Amino acid sequence: MAAWKNKFHDKANETKDKRIPEIHLWRSVLYFAIADALGDQKFNRTYNTVSQILHREYFLNPSEDFYIVCENAGMDPEYVKRKVTRKIRQIQFIENLNKGVNYANN
Repeated sequence: MAAWKNKFHDKANETKDKRIPEIHLWRSVLYFAIADALGDQKFNRTYNTVSQILHREYFLNPSEDFYIVCENAGMDPEYVKRKVTRKIRQIQFIENLNKGVNYANN
């Protein structure tokens, strides 16, 4: 998770944009949304199933708000969506394996 945060903040530091504090704020919002979606243990974020689904839906089926947050963070929303969605799918696969879902019959 720290790698995400470092990438976000490094990009902001590379620019001479006067909005750097604002960009840092929006990147933090995006970072914590990712942490919520992935269930980041670093921040002791644990969620019930419904809450976890809602956090993941923010990336899996993004609304206009998602695109606004990414734009304000100076991030490409399609890139963020692709990367986070891939990680969510990996986590869901492992969760389903732990539940005993048999993919061979699907």
